[in-house]
Amino acid sequence: MGLGSGTLRQATLHIYFPSLLMSLGQGMIIPALPALGREFDVSGVIAVQALTFQLLGRGLALLPAGAMVDRLGAKPLMLAGAVLATTSAVGAALAPHFAVVLLTQFLWGAGMGAWTFGREIAAFDMVRREQRGRQMSALMGIGSTGLAIGP
Repeated sequence: MGLGSGTLRQATLHIYFPSLLMSLGQGMIIPALPALGREFDVSGVIAVQALTFQLLGRGLALLPAGAMVDRLGAKPLMLAGAVLATTSAVGAALAPHFAVVLLTQFLWGAGMGAWTFGREIAAFDMVRREQRGRQMSALMGIGSTGLAIGP
């Protein structure tokens, strides 16, 4: 990538490795949908709405994310997004009702959306202009790989 060793080490520790970890868990809901439907006694059509709520949360989180990055910077947004995603995943695991699952999946999506946006801005700022395309393609490749090999 043409990054200096310090910058590459920073990118690996703060951007690439966390990207792989976060994307490994991203597809976890898909194979769990049938069990989720059985556990909460809802049809498959209803159970799949957990994924819809994730996507809604993710999309809606992007609306304020730009202003938050401008005001606070990328790192606080990444941290807040990761904390929200992790906390809501625990909440989903402990959910007593399907409505709670939907709420936690919405929040998980919002956390992932915020984290991903912050990650991309941080990565963008980390490298020189002529290296940004390679940096972003590496991030997208790592994210796609994690999603593909995750549960």
